[in-house]
Amino acid sequence: MKTRFYLVLLTGTLIICGSCVEGGNSTTTTEASSPHTANISNSAHNLPDVFIVVVDALRADHVGAYGYHRNTTPFIDTIAEKALVFTRAYASSSFTRESVSALFTGRYPSSTPWSMGWMAQVDPEVKTIAEVFAENGYQTILCTDQPALEPEMFGKGFNIVEYYTDKYETSGNGDKIVESLLKKVSELKEDKPLFVYLHFYDPHAPYEPSASFYLRFSDKIYPAPLRLHDEVRFNLPKLIEQGFGPGEERFEDLVLRYDAEIAMVDESIKKLYESISKLRKDRETLWIFTADHGEEFLEHGFVEHAWRLYFESIHIPLIISHSPYTCKRINIPDEVSLVDLFPSIVTHLNLPFSDHWDGVALPLKEWMRGEKNPLQTNRVIVSELNIPTRTVGISLIKDGWQYLCWQKWLTWQECSEYASKQGELREMYFQGKLSAPKFCSQPVYEELISPDENGYPKNFTSPENNKEILIKRKDTMREWCSKRPEMKTDIEKKKITDELKQKRKVPTTNINPSEKSPETKEEEFDPLKHAGYL
Repeated sequence: MKTRFYLVLLTGTLIICGSCVEGGNSTTTTEASSPHTANISNSAHNLPDVFIVVVDALRADHVGAYGYHRNTTPFIDTIAEKALVFTRAYASSSFTRESVSALFTGRYPSSTPWSMGWMAQVDPEVKTIAEVFAENGYQTILCTDQPALEPEMFGKGFNIVEYYTDKYETSGNGDKIVESLLKKVSELKEDKPLFVYLHFYDPHAPYEPSASFYLRFSDKIYPAPLRLHDEVRFNLPKLIEQGFGPGEERFEDLVLRYDAEIAMVDESIKKLYESISKLRKDRETLWIFTADHGEEFLEHGFVEHAWRLYFESIHIPLIISHSPYTCKRINIPDEVSLVDLFPSIVTHLNLPFSDHWDGVALPLKEWMRGEKNPLQTNRVIVSELNIPTRTVGISLIKDGWQYLCWQKWLTWQECSEYASKQGELREMYFQGKLSAPKFCSQPVYEELISPDENGYPKNFTSPENNKEILIKRKDTMREWCSKRPEMKTDIEKKKITDELKQKRKVPTTNINPSEKSPETKEEEFDPLKHAGYL
């Protein structure tokens, strides 16, 4: 077995919990202030550690704290009992690279020339959240087994980057990266606070959980599981004809495997949380738990992610906990976005920083005290997707209504057809042989989705019957698009990234090489192929 474990020195979910309050599960729990109101000092000695824990492809509705019927997240649910739980948090994209770039910069992917497309990455001209923490005396660590988060593209501002990719194991690495992170933390002095971004690859496909976690939710293991990438995606029309879908055994096995991987990650998070509580017992910790995007299971005809921007692809958990300012669970019903994390965290900790954000600084302290402090009512939540060999479009959400505007649109049957030739299409695209619609150009398809009884955009509705809302959303869309900068092409970004990789020759470590098949041929590591995008 060959493993890549990168330790790089560089130069240069969501759960929030505050002071204990009495009351129920809403932002109007109580208006009484707490004696433990957070009063963060800017002294490095007094600043809390900050851990952002991202679980890849985690839908909010598969988390126990969000009402899921399976016990997938017992530990996260325990944290949520004393935390702010955001019930309407949305990812900035359904593609990891675009979404994480937004989290790191506080800007939507299309707000910078670098953060969209196959080679989406952090804009070198924009200061990242890691850089701000480093400037304020923090030790900054990026730790991930998500192959798409390459150090050259996402390591800016982190003093230490641990990038773990295993060619022969695409699931079940959670404990390995937690152990690696804990080892690194134990070697650091506690006189400086920590800023840690930890990104778990599971439960990203191919959904290969250990049997023990699968059997938490099933009496037996299904004997003939379908592989999502090369069996389900490529053959979906045929499978649908055979009855593949909710209730059908092969489909239910797919969801069970996804849920079992969520449970595996939950166990790893428990190990991390309990260990950090011991290793850093003399320092407060701000914990943020969230996801980069969701996952589709035929709700709109297709599977996986990074194809659409429907609710199941972008509705994510968001939980924040700031010990020792513990509190009862407080549900935050405001519509918020991943771009809000950067301004919210630095504002909450009183860190000096002045720059343009698309996100807003959420009133975390006030919400932790149980005060009623709703966000501005005219706000629109944006999610974007610019994958030229797949789909290109924008989602606007306001008051539960979702407007979807597509510059390139595929039916679910076409998604299956395109999925079978992503490698070929991507090669043509990077050779300049495949034309692609320009982001924010004239839409070829639009949809309007109205809120259900819980305020979530789930009900398809006729744009013609809701002309007033449609006109407002189109006006917002035009205004949004008018402010987008000229994008760097994926070809330009790939060339620069490849040059950086050549300059930084990262050593690889063999772990359990005896498990490697002698017939296996070595090939250049392609993170997107490894992640199943191609």
